[in-house]
Amino acid sequence: MEEIRTFFVVGHTAKAEDAIAALNFAKENNCIVDLKWYGPAHGYYGNDEYIARIFKTDTPDIAINKLPKIYGL
Repeated sequence: MEEIRTFFVVGHTAKAEDAIAALNFAKENNCIVDLKWYGPAHGYYGNDEYIARIFKTDTPDIAINKLPKIYGL
């Protein structure tokens, strides 16, 4: 079993640097990171929480590719 740590991005949608920071934290602390954030339409269309599960074994490219390229309305 591994511990899952949750981090929430505040003020913007998750970006590549957020995914890299989550990956570095996962590697340094031997855990899994659930990176969460609100989509760009939050407040208009209800609960639009997104999540990317980052594993310590992910590469930077894999971690970044877990982020959505587009958001639905």
